[in-house]
Amino acid sequence: MTAHTPGPWEAVGSLVRTMPHANNRGGMSGGYLIAEAPVVNEGRYADARLISAAPELLDAARVALEWIESHMRARGYPEDVVVWLERNPEAGSPDAIYRQRDAVRAAIAKAEGRI
Repeated sequence: MTAHTPGPWEAVGSLVRTMPHANNRGGMSGGYLIAEAPVVNEGRYADARLISAAPELLDAARVALEWIESHMRARGYPEDVVVWLERNPEAGSPDAIYRQRDAVRAAIAKAEGRI
């Protein structure tokens, strides 16, 4: 996994940059350009805002995945839905929790460059 530039980031118009902050030399650091969404319409400002939220969204996805997986372990869900269905044929499919887990895993993997 390639490490991304740490957040927080901010959107300034159509630009996304690291947040300026005080450094240990009494000056300011940060404000480095991360991305630019060339302005064609208001949608580009929305794109910049979404990009600027990426570090926090990735952190939130990791927390959500941890919770989903601990919830599944606590309730005895196996890693694979097929195994669950084989063990509990009369119960029907709990596929919603598996879909949620897999969607969060896929988003994290995409953000980390693994897919």
